[in-house]
Amino acid sequence: MPWMPRNELALETRPARLAAACLALLVAVALAARVWGSFLGLPHAYLPDEQAKLDLAEHLPQNGFRSGGNQPGFLPLSLLLLRQATRSLEPSLRGARLPGGNSLDDPSGVAPRLWIARLWLDVLSAATVPIVFLLGRRLGGVAAGSIAAALLAVDPLAIATAGYVKEDTPLTLWLAATTLAVLELGRRRTVLAAVVAGATAGLALGSKYVGVMALPLLAIAPWIRPDGAPADAGAAGAARSVRDHGGRADATPPRVLLALAAFACVSALLLTTPTLVLDPAAVLRGVGFQAGYATTGHHDGIALPITETCGVLYLRSALLPSLGPPALVAALVGLIALLRRDRAAGALLAVSTLGLLLVVEVLPAKPYPFFARYALPAIPGLCALAGVGCVRIVSWLGERGSWRAVVAAAVVAWPLVVTVRFTRGMYPDTRDRAATWLLENAAPGDWVLSTPYGPVLPRGRFKTWPLANEPAARRILEQQPAVKYVVLSDSYTGRFADNPDDAPERAAFIAWLAGRGEEVARFATSAPRFGFFQPTITVRRVAPSPGGGMAASHASPAGLIAEPEAP
Repeated sequence: MPWMPRNELALETRPARLAAACLALLVAVALAARVWGSFLGLPHAYLPDEQAKLDLAEHLPQNGFRSGGNQPGFLPLSLLLLRQATRSLEPSLRGARLPGGNSLDDPSGVAPRLWIARLWLDVLSAATVPIVFLLGRRLGGVAAGSIAAALLAVDPLAIATAGYVKEDTPLTLWLAATTLAVLELGRRRTVLAAVVAGATAGLALGSKYVGVMALPLLAIAPWIRPDGAPADAGAAGAARSVRDHGGRADATPPRVLLALAAFACVSALLLTTPTLVLDPAAVLRGVGFQAGYATTGHHDGIALPITETCGVLYLRSALLPSLGPPALVAALVGLIALLRRDRAAGALLAVSTLGLLLVVEVLPAKPYPFFARYALPAIPGLCALAGVGCVRIVSWLGERGSWRAVVAAAVVAWPLVVTVRFTRGMYPDTRDRAATWLLENAAPGDWVLSTPYGPVLPRGRFKTWPLANEPAARRILEQQPAVKYVVLSDSYTGRFADNPDDAPERAAFIAWLAGRGEEVARFATSAPRFGFFQPTITVRRVAPSPGGGMAASHASPAGLIAEPEAP
């Protein structure tokens, strides 16, 4: 501000520079933590969904940019553009050695592509941190924004999800951006704010179908009290104040702003998901598939409706372990304070947090083992509310700087400690340890039968079979004369053990497997577990079955196996 005296200008800019430096440090910490988690399983593709996303993106041009319709197109389109920009780097990455004994040495070339895709998700996740800072600052000042950004930077659920190439991280980014943009639209009432709010809402809807939650956020914009409006102005008063906001008598009417936002929303959606125009029938089929999946339960037959979860599944499994009780209490305080100060702005944050949590809690589909990621889009709003709550709590205790530090430390300490323990315990993964044990202790030619989410073994070393194929697995264990090793991952078995009534046959099979032979090894972690990291792996040795002869050991069980194959 050139009209200010130099000493006053220094006082004005020094806090801003300090806040900017702190924000840059938080973004760097967030990105480093997320990149550290991106090495999981490499060079193997532990998670088949990731490979499917890479393949979908790779074949977009051949398919005429039709993304299928099961989900909108932001993720595959961005992955395609990323692949085109980084294709020349992939050969040089194959020799890279990664932490935890991982590498990108994959003859098929999938590992470098997968790692680059994970890095892209890491960047999107870290980019959510400054958005949350701006949201918290707009609601409660710089202190609130800084606490909100710190919470999100070290949130272990966000870190675990960022390393998973799925739609949850982009959805979280764009829903957080929509919340901020809608707040700015309500406060400023400008054409630019309307276009930005609409575009971010379109990108949220273009990331995942549950991004439809961005539309009610847009609808709240006209009710938010503009800057300069009296604190007791209701909706009508807020609307009247628009005409005189900033001394302008020609302010754009709210209906025009909403129309501009709607146009920007549709444009962004069509840009990221051209399948809407190119193949609308595929989109309708995809929406129908997702609606059926969401309302009837997971494809394995297990459904967890809100009547069974009592409405606290995501609170218990996602929010409390990651953000912790202090942050959630502060968020509740912040929401109450915001509702008392600006009811519409409070409603905006309530819809983006509690509203989204209610939707995913009501729907019976909870994809095991990482259903906690469905709660991720609510985390940025909760962090912003926690920042506002901390500022409010400090105002009750007194404005001394010592209270600010104590309250901020109490709220951030929980996710920080959990994240330090979580990231320190990421490597080596239990699946890698189990694979090493099997290579050292199982003889070549032994049978290794493994559940999904188990270790990856060299092709041809053992005779392998997936335990998801129950009839053949029973015949192998009961009839084959060779030594058998049963490898159980609780990322798979835990779902059926916890919900035996929904899938009784599979639960009985898992219980039967757990009683076969003797347990010879168990690989677990004492660190906190999030996402697909560190499942508990149990190895059981089953003695050779009597009879059968050597010929039987090489025969196909009921004609199902011709050659040994990797799981």
